[in-house]
Amino acid sequence: MITVQQLRRAKGIEGYYASALSEDASEYYASQRGVWYGKAAERIQLPGEVSKEDLIALCNNEVPKTRERLTARTNDMRHEPVIDKETGQPVIDPETGEVKMREVSNRRIAVDFTFSVPKSVSMHLALTHDLEAEKLVHEALRETLDDMEKATQTRVRTAGADHDRTTGNAIVACFVHRTARPVSGRVDPHWHCHCLLMNATYV
Repeated sequence: MITVQQLRRAKGIEGYYASALSEDASEYYASQRGVWYGKAAERIQLPGEVSKEDLIALCNNEVPKTRERLTARTNDMRHEPVIDKETGQPVIDPETGEVKMREVSNRRIAVDFTFSVPKSVSMHLALTHDLEAEKLVHEALRETLDDMEKATQTRVRTAGADHDRTTGNAIVACFVHRTARPVSGRVDPHWHCHCLLMNATYV
């Protein structure tokens, strides 16, 4: 199963994923600190293992090694109308007669694709530590990521253009977990992988 979540706040990403990279990581995070995947990751010379510093740099739209800007724009905020929850209509400022506006996050920093195996597979891996079975899971994950990377696109909007171009390269931080998050100090078997696809690609 795949679940997808848009990630827009750098601080939130740093806080959540940095937990997986800290020296005192919990058992949930400690199973694997994270590995980089993708041709774009190779292009900017990211090492095999994810580091907290490199991840934070990418979240802030910087190339980790050089601290140069990673993508052309960093749109942190945008303005949108304040909508009345009851009427569904824009709220009018009584003093100015104009629509009230508010600031909201405008960045699409990354997308978290979480790949989860069926519960029966998680139970089997937890009980047997079957390395061959887990190898097959990793191979299936890699094949899926390969297909996703081949389909990676960028939006082309310069000079009045309005189309998408396939680039075939991506930057992905992969975090494997073999249990669910602890609840009251207890964990359940749950093999899954968070694949953090950064919103950056080379054209």
